[in-house]
Amino acid sequence: MSWALKLYTEGDDVVYLPTNDFIFKKTFSAGGQEDMTKALIEAILDQEFHEVQLANTYSIEKYKAKEKPETTEVDLLARDAAGRYVTIEMQVHRKWYFLERVQYYAREAFRKNYGDEQTMLDRGNRYSSLRQIYSINILDCALFPEENAGAFELLFTVIR
Repeated sequence: MSWALKLYTEGDDVVYLPTNDFIFKKTFSAGGQEDMTKALIEAILDQEFHEVQLANTYSIEKYKAKEKPETTEVDLLARDAAGRYVTIEMQVHRKWYFLERVQYYAREAFRKNYGDEQTMLDRGNRYSSLRQIYSINILDCALFPEENAGAFELLFTVIR
């Protein structure tokens, strides 16, 4: 068992951190968790979302079916009634490619509405279907080198 998966052991009790990938996904992106996900998004963004649909629901069966994932997948992808997407990524260990990965997730979410006739504001303009997206990144590690540590504590990437 990795040290990053547990907070402490006391006798037979093991307390797991919510930053554990499986626990985070089960808590916020399993089917039926829309209200909890909506509350998390609203608390972080300080905005009201009328409805949240999980766009990539988590299930242990789907996870077990993947021997080795061929593609990367954002931890949580949600969409509101207005067509805005929210990506949430939980990161425990510092990876050199983390910023590139979250930018990739944000770009992919941004283009999901492109050409969607239901979200087009102007019927002749496919670009009018694009909506604002939010990329929320919850980190349990230092993202920037120590000399820049005070500059950024919480990273929000907003593409408009």
